[in-house]
Amino acid sequence: MFTESQSKKQVNLEAGIKLQVNIQGIATPVNSFLIGLEANQYLIIKPPNPFESVKHKLFPGTEFIIKFLDEGKIVAFKSKLIDFVSKPFKLVFIEFPKKFVHHDLRSTERINCAIPAKTTIKGGEKEAIIVDMSPKGCGVSIRFSKDENQIAVSQGEIITLKCLFPGMSGEQNIYGLIRNIKNKNLEIILGIQFVDLEEELQQKIEDFIEVIKERM
Repeated sequence: MFTESQSKKQVNLEAGIKLQVNIQGIATPVNSFLIGLEANQYLIIKPPNPFESVKHKLFPGTEFIIKFLDEGKIVAFKSKLIDFVSKPFKLVFIEFPKKFVHHDLRSTERINCAIPAKTTIKGGEKEAIIVDMSPKGCGVSIRFSKDENQIAVSQGEIITLKCLFPGMSGEQNIYGLIRNIKNKNLEIILGIQFVDLEEELQQKIEDFIEVIKERM
């Protein structure tokens, strides 16, 4: 869901943040960084990269749509180019945003991962892999050999995951509800909704997701 705000106070506009820039007349987004700003007047950004493919569009009035990540939210705004200077350094001046549009990723977006874990269902323990994760839940892959019987599981059952989670010492217990089940050849993939996560573990999961997204 997107929400709007009018004030810079509700976003972190700080020098050095990475920007994704959509330029009027250019099909592919390009990357830039915020260098500085004069509140309610203008922003200064680095020339978009790759520069050669966009320099012919860097003239006053060219429209930009710019997105960046701020505390688990995609923040987007529209702007127009004020001026492009090449000396003594290449700098792009754009209009200060009139409003920002926010889209919260934390409750919906899952990142792919591969965290070894042990599952406990109905008293039986089995090796597994956490294959994706969001702040609200995860996907768990459990594989079986040809000689094993697959675990009979149902939606709504409680599952316990034990894993060494990045950024925390010692094995962590994660409790969840099975929300969906996908059966494949010698594998089941469970969609898990977390239940009663400890505050520290919840924060570590959110931090882990942010780190992975920044590397994508």
